[in-house]
Amino acid sequence: MIEFDFPILLYMAPAAGFVMTSLAYWARQARVKRARQWSEELANTAQQSGRRGPLLLGVATLAATVSLAGPRFGSRVVETESKGLSLVIAVDVSRSMLAEDGDPSRLVS
Repeated sequence: MIEFDFPILLYMAPAAGFVMTSLAYWARQARVKRARQWSEELANTAQQSGRRGPLLLGVATLAATVSLAGPRFGSRVVETESKGLSLVIAVDVSRSMLAEDGDPSRLVS
């Protein structure tokens, strides 16, 4: 059984991967466009290199987001011991407590 510390990140993982892939693809296209301004040979070199980069970056972002969700596999039993103090405070609020004490009074001392 798999449990996650932050399951909300699982829902965000595909969106994060898509956004990162889109941004990387946009950056690659801008790089090729700038290279084309210099020369056609440089543009061909820029076009050939880094084709899989945006996709790999998107997959890496997806995997990183899933790992940030904190997957936990299996289960284990942990025995713990605790020391506690049982304390009871009793207050008598009956009408008999309204009687006044004789001398010496318990409240004055």
